Amino acid sequence: MAKRTIEQGEKAKLELMKQLYDQGVNIGSETVAKLIAAGIIQTNEGKDVPVTLDNGETVRLSVSRFLKNKVITSKKQQEADKHITIIYTDEDKNPVFQHKERVVTEKVFRKDVSGVTERSGIDEVITEDMWRPESKTKHTEEFVRWIDSVSRPDGFWNSTIYKPYELYCQQSEQWLSAPPPEFNDEDALLNYRIRETERCNENSLYAVDKYGMLKEASAKGMHKYVSAKAHKILLYLLDCGYSLDIIKARQIAFTTTIAFWILIKAMFNFNYNAKYISENKIKAEDTLENRIKYPHSQFPDWIKPEARNDRIQRIVFGEKGDKGEREGLNSSIEVLPPGKTAIASTTPDVTLIDEAGNIDILNDIRSDNLPTQYGYNPETGELEMLRQLIIWGTGGYMEKAGIAFKSVFMADLESWTQRRFESGIIPIFFNNWYKPGMTKVLYERLKAEAYAAEGPTAIAGRIRFHQGFPITIEDVFLQGGKTLLDGEFIQKNLDRIANEMTNVVPDYGFFEPVYDMNSPAHEGSDVPYKITGANWIPCSIGDDRVTTMIFLHPKKWRNRYYQGTDPIASDNGHSKMSSSIWDSHFGCPVACLNFRTDNYRYVFLQTTLLGIYYDAEKIKGAVPELIESNIGTAYREYKDNKGLGNTFVYSTEMPQILQTKGASVLIGLDNKGLRNTIVIGYLRNVFETFGDRIWLPVYFNQLRTFVCKQKGNGETWEPQDKRYNWDDTLFSLVYSYLCAECYAHRVPESMEGAEANRRSRPEYKLVRTKEGSLTYINKVTYNKTKRR
Repeated sequence: MAKRTIEQGEKAKLELMKQLYDQGVNIGSETVAKLIAAGIIQTNEGKDVPVTLDNGETVRLSVSRFLKNKVITSKKQQEADKHITIIYTDEDKNPVFQHKERVVTEKVFRKDVSGVTERSGIDEVITEDMWRPESKTKHTEEFVRWIDSVSRPDGFWNSTIYKPYELYCQQSEQWLSAPPPEFNDEDALLNYRIRETERCNENSLYAVDKYGMLKEASAKGMHKYVSAKAHKILLYLLDCGYSLDIIKARQIAFTTTIAFWILIKAMFNFNYNAKYISENKIKAEDTLENRIKYPHSQFPDWIKPEARNDRIQRIVFGEKGDKGEREGLNSSIEVLPPGKTAIASTTPDVTLIDEAGNIDILNDIRSDNLPTQYGYNPETGELEMLRQLIIWGTGGYMEKAGIAFKSVFMADLESWTQRRFESGIIPIFFNNWYKPGMTKVLYERLKAEAYAAEGPTAIAGRIRFHQGFPITIEDVFLQGGKTLLDGEFIQKNLDRIANEMTNVVPDYGFFEPVYDMNSPAHEGSDVPYKITGANWIPCSIGDDRVTTMIFLHPKKWRNRYYQGTDPIASDNGHSKMSSSIWDSHFGCPVACLNFRTDNYRYVFLQTTLLGIYYDAEKIKGAVPELIESNIGTAYREYKDNKGLGNTFVYSTEMPQILQTKGASVLIGLDNKGLRNTIVIGYLRNVFETFGDRIWLPVYFNQLRTFVCKQKGNGETWEPQDKRYNWDDTLFSLVYSYLCAECYAHRVPESMEGAEANRRSRPEYKLVRTKEGSLTYINKVTYNKTKRR
């Protein structure tokens, strides 16, 4: 069977681009022109709407990217698109552009999305017990999914709805929107002041938005604090009593917000003691003076307690009693530089660690703090988390203290990901989009400036940019190093995916086996019956059951899908099992399994079901699969026991340069020695040739931390830090591509429509009968016989 021609390959690529175009993806003007020239799309189906922009200019605004019309927009129209939103009608839920009633500028849009979701029942009386959690370590599924969604690259726009948080924000809104009270007598005034004190103590968001004032260099010398979405989430978690490990973009006003919060707690609680650890002594003194003492001075006199024992590094609230004794609140905030014994011999109610990325003894401080977080509850008779630990910082200086922060955060993230909540620490990431005032236009301009620099410090400058304006967690902890492809190429593709995240959304889920109920499995099997198929079970991103992400689901084609697997060697370890599906028609990966669990047989089952799911012919039972032979023995035996061993690629089917001498390896690829160098070369080629068709960001995220290291007289390619970075999907990707190359002589063919009828001639195979004579039998019959 002949290979398909270059013309056929280009036509398949245009078919993929058309599919993406129909989803609203910006595929570029050149590709659009090719689609028009090929007669695949038309240009007269869209509608434009006249809109006046902020600068007074009137343009005709295309709504094609919302209504899926085939409109080729100009640069001016595309720019105008950034200034609108879509409203859905109650009648038909179809998108309608309200160009008269509501034109949403970027300024208004930022205000909207930085606030809280529009809610019904705004007059409902909300009490603290409606939003405060029952436990700080036993989390609900809704809470876990919400935290995961906040930390995602698109979390600013697409975080899930979590009702307690919404109620917390709504409570603050209710109180802030209440009309000014009228005082007829002193009792009414006193009751109002008591109520205000209670409200400030109960809901810090209300307190800071109503009374927060910040020092600034201006004619007035101050300005009003206004919370954005990130601050609302932060204050909710703090008021709930959670301990947090936060990484964030720079200049997101978290230090200011947390300083306000700790001031409020100390002002309105008895015997509340806080220790605030800053980067150094100078910053500690500045924090106390400008972020705590000054805001305290701006609170109304009638609501704020006196500040006594006002020292350079400590402020105490309370009144002096007889003989130097202290009465009243007796609450304090102490701001200190880092020290291994900064918390020793004390049990602060909250410990705050600012600029954690610049503190090289972070692990020591945290270890010293851990015993102080727990206290004995006489009602339950158990130790409970009674105190808080708040750590926050940004990326940078990874060659110095930043590595300590990375170690702490990634350890907390791993525990959270594995749903081990005993430590009580919630790791959370606030990326660049949470920064008040940040837009995609501004981000692109700043990035262009960073990437325009040249010379010996150019790469370091680009890394610093991504650390300061991170989109993913990997951005925060970027380090230098020679990557397989340059950082600009990787970032360009990540930006491409991020910019189209509303149009190209991978499906997340897992597989369930379909059984032949008349064929019981053998004794000791992990499944009760013979597997004959696989069903896809979709889940929301962040669901614990997710094993696989899918870009495109299978179509009824033969010779189209090929599987590559980088297996796990045992049921313990850090690496994950990864398996990719390569679409040889479109020339791109369409699915990626990337996970591990303690039950290694379940990992093997999901990988096997992935291959079954993409098999449309149902002859051999699964698509062809190339595995890494030197660590894939256990998985190969598992799949062979399921009757699918005939789907593995033999070593002799691979390019000769990848085969072992003397055919010492029968099945799969032995990725060692010279062959590893060749595989790395193939991996580079896959990204260079097909990179613009890869829509699963996990490949590019792992590529960012896949670096060349010197070892002895040679070099090796591996994850930058094997404790926190992976390369499993990269190898499964290249294996899936190599698997397709092993069968490049097989032309992908549709099994539906006219093409299927044209290709429906039966095929025969020459075989030897039991009697020893030669005969032809139907190939389908032959394959079924071979499986048995």
